[in-house]
Amino acid sequence: MDKIMNMMAVVKTGDDADAGKWIWIMVAVGVLLVAMAVLSVVAKKKKEQKQEDKVNSADDNKQK
Repeated sequence: MDKIMNMMAVVKTGDDADAGKWIWIMVAVGVLLVAMAVLSVVAKKKKEQKQEDKVNSADDNKQK
């Protein structure tokens, strides 16, 4: 029964906890958060660039 519970358990807590497993889970979550932050910044920069290009092209059309 204990072997079945060990295979089914993703993470144990308390005295039975495997510190290495917790560390890897936290590392994975941290990497995921950093990747999401980078993608957010990149998307914001692209959006700002598109808006700036749109404003610049509108200004160019007015000058002609």
